[in-house]
Amino acid sequence: MRGQSAFEYVVIVSIALLILFPIWVHVNNAVNDNRMELQRAYALNAVSRLKSAADAVYVQGEPAKFTVIVSFPPGVDSVTISNHEISIRMGNAAGTADAIATTLGPVSGTIFTGPGAHRITVMMNGTKVLLKEGA
Repeated sequence: MRGQSAFEYVVIVSIALLILFPIWVHVNNAVNDNRMELQRAYALNAVSRLKSAADAVYVQGEPAKFTVIVSFPPGVDSVTISNHEISIRMGNAAGTADAIATTLGPVSGTIFTGPGAHRITVMMNGTKVLLKEGA
């Protein structure tokens, strides 16, 4: 009798686990997808704000200068600022994604890739718009 109740208990727990495992996998995938979309949204927002500031400085000319605070998500691999383009490349287990914005005038500069808030100074430097961090 004892053996039969223990066996029934094991069968019930096994069935419950078989039902819960696919649900757990689905929820885990949904959470990872949402996390990736949130990171992409942060990167797109950062690129958009930098583009707006660079365009405003380019149109106004020298001595225009703006300070912009942007937030980078975790997983930023590189920030490229050259010619007429500002781009952020992010990587994670699912692959890489780029957030790109095209500016009115030529841009140059360097920005650190660490996650969190970055204070970026945007100013004219001759014929180019210079974006540099912490100035």
